Amino acid sequence: MTLKNVDVVDNIGIDKNSGNVVLSIIDEHDWENENEHLTLLQEKINTYLRFIESDEIFVSYPKSKGKNVDINIIFKFDIPKSGREFLQQATEIIKDAGFNFKYEILKT
Repeated sequence: MTLKNVDVVDNIGIDKNSGNVVLSIIDEHDWENENEHLTLLQEKINTYLRFIESDEIFVSYPKSKGKNVDINIIFKFDIPKSGREFLQQATEIIKDAGFNFKYEILKT
């Protein structure tokens, strides 16, 4: 999947170390158009939050019942200042909703 498929959950699984359910966003887009990138990222995160909060997660992935949920973004490209600022805000919103949030840049 890609970031442009904003209505799709890219990946779901159980973290072997924490036991948490991990929903991963795969972001393979560069940051040439930062505004478009941020809009797509926001839409994708909102899709993930709806997926969790509507309990669709339990229907699609029954193993998630009773587990904490992590949302993880895996970036292919370095994140510009505007992206880091967005991620700081997203972190607070997602944590306030009761979920964990983290991100990483894939090193090739």
